[in-house]
Amino acid sequence: ELQVHSALLGCPASYGDVYMLRMQELQRENTFLRAQFTEKTESLSKEKIELERKLAAAEVDAKLIRESLKETMQKHAEELKKQEERVKGRDKHINNLKKKCQKESEQNRERQQRIET
Repeated sequence: ELQVHSALLGCPASYGDVYMLRMQELQRENTFLRAQFTEKTESLSKEKIELERKLAAAEVDAKLIRESLKETMQKHAEELKKQEERVKGRDKHINNLKKKCQKESEQNRERQQRIET
């Protein structure tokens, strides 16, 4: 590039100067790219830290929700057992009342028959 430029301007450039200029240009580009790389690395590092923090918070929330759900399910299971026991007790009581009513009804029929005879 420098040779073409020099040729157009009409002044010859030595190869040493051309190589030095090209090397300086590459060094500037290298410095610029390193700075960009460092900036991007730092940015990604910060983003990673933030995402890890959010992930940890989400994991804590999920754990709390699981524990709450487990506790709620246990409470409902206990309440269901209590309700089932109440129903069984009521069913038993109803059956006893039915038997008592049948017995009394039979006794009343027998009395009525005795009275009629």
